[in-house]
Amino acid sequence: MAYEEYLAVILAGGKGSGLKELTDSCAKCVLPVCNKPMVYYPLKLALDAGFSSVVVLTVSSAGRAVRELVGSELFPGDQASRVEVVEVGGEEELGTVEVLLEHKDALRHFSCDLLVLSCDSLVQVNLQQLADVHRAAAPGTPLVCALAKSHVHFNHVQSVGKRNKKRKPYGDIIGVDRTRQKLLHYTALADIDDTISIRTSSANSVQSITLLSQFVDPHVYVLSAQVLREIDADESLRENLTRLKSELIPFLVKRSLKDPQRFPPCRVLFMTDNRLCWRADNIANYCEANRRMLESKPKKCSLSGNLKIGEKNMIDSSSVGEDCTVGSGCKISGCTIFKGVKIGDNCNLQNCVIASGAVIGAGSDISNSLIASGEVVDAESKISNQIIRKSFCVDI
Repeated sequence: MAYEEYLAVILAGGKGSGLKELTDSCAKCVLPVCNKPMVYYPLKLALDAGFSSVVVLTVSSAGRAVRELVGSELFPGDQASRVEVVEVGGEEELGTVEVLLEHKDALRHFSCDLLVLSCDSLVQVNLQQLADVHRAAAPGTPLVCALAKSHVHFNHVQSVGKRNKKRKPYGDIIGVDRTRQKLLHYTALADIDDTISIRTSSANSVQSITLLSQFVDPHVYVLSAQVLREIDADESLRENLTRLKSELIPFLVKRSLKDPQRFPPCRVLFMTDNRLCWRADNIANYCEANRRMLESKPKKCSLSGNLKIGEKNMIDSSSVGEDCTVGSGCKISGCTIFKGVKIGDNCNLQNCVIASGAVIGAGSDISNSLIASGEVVDAESKISNQIIRKSFCVDI
């Protein structure tokens, strides 16, 4: 089924501040996840669901790589012809709403509703079902969001480096009506201290509110074009509603509670099965994304072409990029290895991320660490819980 009344938009222009150890030399959207660029997964999801037009908003440095991806054998038939890659410039990190408004020309001036996906949202959402929820909702429904069970999001995952800093909780407190279809409250766990406040006027405007904490927002939305046109025409709204999750959604929820006749409520689609869902927005989640994707692979490994691999190696639960060289007698487990990496003989690599062009000297023993692009690790090195970046070590 072709969803011609929707325009799918993949946001792939972020700088990846949570992945800065890797994005110094590689745009976030083309970081490898199981030997495919990260942006491949939301793009494939939208095309396979039958959306007739997909726009990828990406940084200039990744434009060529994304176009090559779209034109590759990974997108056969007419899929490539349904994709437009638009390069976004500027050094300033913009919110989702700001990005959409700034590039309204590429988005048909909001003449149709948008399916919005983030390139770091690697999910198995039924996009057809999400669009159908929006189609069946009341005219003027501003937004439909998918909610996934938190146990399939990687809230507590093994990362690289020492974890001295307390991580903010990931997840959301969601308030829904009795039918579990209307969104009545929305707060990120990271924004909550000890208590949740719900305005009395809001509580009185509905028969009941059920608060749920076991679901998370995987950043997949159907967003009304009418809402974007309204924001674009109002200077005050443009200044105050720059981010979709933390600003626009709470605004839409509060507005519908105050005047539900004029402003229909946002809708939700619960993913109640065990479909995989995560955001690869930091090193910990990026590592786990690669591990989980490998679970469906033979021997839980993904080995690219043009590899030079020696004898008597043990490689499991790892991905190895193209043009890599692996010596003999190596043990590699739970690792993500980018393209062009050289690994000497008799190395032991456990739970590591090794970026493009790095060289690992023979006999090195490295665990729970990240080796940045182009770094050279001396032979017989013993490294644990560190980030090796720009020729110095960082404990985190």
